[in-house]
Amino acid sequence: PYLSNGFQMVNLVRFVELLVKIGDCKIFKLVTKPCDSIETTQKVDSELHKLRDSISDMEGIHLQMEFEFDDNIHDRRIQTDTNWEITLGRGLHIYQNLNPDRDNRNFFQMGTYDFSLRPCLQTHIVFLKKEIE
Repeated sequence: PYLSNGFQMVNLVRFVELLVKIGDCKIFKLVTKPCDSIETTQKVDSELHKLRDSISDMEGIHLQMEFEFDDNIHDRRIQTDTNWEITLGRGLHIYQNLNPDRDNRNFFQMGTYDFSLRPCLQTHIVFLKKEIE
């Protein structure tokens, strides 16, 4: 689902699936800003809880998700226990919508299923590897 604050759960799920496949991350934390309304923030909070529950229900996978809403940030960020901090200017919503017209969707268009073939929106993502103290 796509929510009014630009938060797109589908892309977050794809990111978490990537973390699971890589396998070395055990804890990650999403820091995002609240939505424009309390109701929408509550909906995002509920969806994040569902994702967190889904992760913890996976057998043999030891990945813990944390999240918080921060009124004072501009860019969302993801922090991992492997000392990576990923700052997302656009969030994870980087892929262009190939089917903006819901009535005339083309599911045979290249990039519909393989995101490596899909054009991206302009964004700035910073990957920072912190030194272990």
